[in-house]
Amino acid sequence: MKKILICFLLLLGTIAVYAQEKVTEYKITDRQKDGITLAKYVDEKEVDSTFFALSMEETDPFKINFFIPLKEVISENKKGFPTHAVGENGEDIYYIYYENKELQEETVVVKDGKMLRFENSFRVEQDHIIWELVFRKNGNTAILQAEMANFVLPTPVGIVYDYPVDESIVARCEMRFSVTSGKLTYKTKWSGPWEKVFVPEMKKENPTKAERRAEKMKTNIAKAHLEQQLYDWVIDWSEDILANRKSK
Repeated sequence: MKKILICFLLLLGTIAVYAQEKVTEYKITDRQKDGITLAKYVDEKEVDSTFFALSMEETDPFKINFFIPLKEVISENKKGFPTHAVGENGEDIYYIYYENKELQEETVVVKDGKMLRFENSFRVEQDHIIWELVFRKNGNTAILQAEMANFVLPTPVGIVYDYPVDESIVARCEMRFSVTSGKLTYKTKWSGPWEKVFVPEMKKENPTKAERRAEKMKTNIAKAHLEQQLYDWVIDWSEDILANRKSK
């Protein structure tokens, strides 16, 4: 009886160790303009594969959390990093890590079977971060990319916002930052038909002089508003990075 009990306890221990050793990881096996295929691996063996199309739900990039509040961690990799978690609003969040690039990480946010957004972050050099967000805007795929120099205090380096005018035309806003006399300054470059974004109702082939003037004024006002949004957004990001660092 004693031998049976010992064998039973050893078996339980073996099962417990095996369960602890099981790790779950995810890899992107196919990338398309409007979606990705996500494969699930358990103990380095593929067990499932799912295509997530980019949701048609519009995303406001200036209202998302850089560090998504988690409600529950579902699985982790061998280093103890989360690979699948549930967000506070019920989103499924998948994290993909890469061994060949320092601290590169991709994040897929899914809800109701659709990908709400896709994030990619990596370091181009020590403490120089690039973060990219792919999301739905104006019925098409939009991209917002930001760079941050994160040495003593996180400092914005640049922003690129690609806004889809239609399936084939993209309007771009670029901001490059620098620190002058201890103050953060920037220069902005606009390219593409932003007037079609900001004043879509004015599409006459031969507008009058007054109509062209009104279109230009509305476009300039809207550009100033977007520029301020981008500036506030990147400042919030630097503050979030600092707060996240202090909390660890």
